[in-house]
Amino acid sequence: MIATIAIPLDGTPLSLAALPLARAEAQAHGARLVLLRIVPAAEAPDDPLLKAVQADLALAAINLAGNGVAVEVVCARVEEPADVAAALLREARASQADLLIMAEAVAPTTAALAGDAVAAAVLAQCELPVLLVRVRDWADAAWRPGASVLVEVDGTPAARAALVAAATIARITHGEVTVLRVLVPARASGLAGYEEYADLADARTYVETQANALRATGITTRGLAQFGAGPATVAAVARRLNAGMVVMSMPTHEGPICTACQRDAETIAQALACPVVFAWQPPTRPDSVAVAASLPAGTFARRHA
Repeated sequence: MIATIAIPLDGTPLSLAALPLARAEAQAHGARLVLLRIVPAAEAPDDPLLKAVQADLALAAINLAGNGVAVEVVCARVEEPADVAAALLREARASQADLLIMAEAVAPTTAALAGDAVAAAVLAQCELPVLLVRVRDWADAAWRPGASVLVEVDGTPAARAALVAAATIARITHGEVTVLRVLVPARASGLAGYEEYADLADARTYVETQANALRATGITTRGLAQFGAGPATVAAVARRLNAGMVVMSMPTHEGPICTACQRDAETIAQALACPVVFAWQPPTRPDSVAVAASLPAGTFARRHA
């Protein structure tokens, strides 16, 4: 089960975009939240900046606790900026966290690039499941009650993490979930061949299997499988559905971060005015608690050939 969720914050408004999802996960699992902030070690205990950091964390904790969520605050120090990711993970382990939720900016600003570097370093070293919230700006992080959730699945076991995250969000927002599978035609013309239409039939069976698993838990769900242009099609479907959030898995291939998935995330998040959440599983823990907590293990189909 998920008992403790760690949320790294860096003092920027965008880092707070992780809080709505963290609150939803905490309420769904009865978990406590641990807000983590890393500051330079050179600051004196009475430094005004350090006091401001502590005040910001306290305010965030009060806002979360007002929703019936147990919250703790951890403020740690590092000697070098390059040590921030390692310090975050050290404090997450010390807090016995089962899940890490963090926000990452999409906008190409200096602060966003710094955040990208920390997020990349966290994923490269992390042994916990991670939910990475990507937003263009703070306004995009707001949740709309009743808004639909689009979850894109790729037919791999890693997609189960995205389905579980989408289910948790839908329970809190009382929104509908759409399970989407996009098949990219192999032909340069974009037209599918006979064998690919057979694959589409398999994909429709696959998404219905996933949708039925969510329906069995009381969530209104529909399945959708279609040909398309990958992330551009995901973004187009999200706009058509007026989705309040898009959830995708971030599978691990040869390394902890899949470059293609990062490009997809950038394309989708830049195109949409809503959060895009990536569910990432550490390669050493493919069946860890983040994907085992909300849905029965036997309800997910294996990848179609």
